[in-house]
Amino acid sequence: LWTWRNKEAHDEEFVKPIHSVNYVQKRVEEYQHAKQASDLLVGRECTRVEIGWKPPSSSFVRPNTDGARKDNNKAGCGGIIRGNQGEWLGGFAKGVGECSAFIAELWGVFEGLSLAKRMGFRK
Repeated sequence: LWTWRNKEAHDEEFVKPIHSVNYVQKRVEEYQHAKQASDLLVGRECTRVEIGWKPPSSSFVRPNTDGARKDNNKAGCGGIIRGNQGEWLGGFAKGVGECSAFIAELWGVFEGLSLAKRMGFRK
């Protein structure tokens, strides 16, 4: 009884057993709405978009960076710097501790630009 009362007071997703029928009905309605939305998309034309790497102008280099986070909040970033022929000029990988995926992405950009500067590239 105490556990049930505690969950009811502190767990937003707790459902009293007496309300289980209402809970199931609500989930069925959500499923039906999602299915209807999905059915609207069937048969629609899709446009294919090619996405790829484009080389920089001849006097420039291009850093390509990425950041990611695991479920335990440990994050890292990495990247490479390529020249206008697509050649590899440098790269890095770094653990950035505990942070969001967005912050890890920002670390990747920062580290990529820092590496380019240390290598003497200004463009």
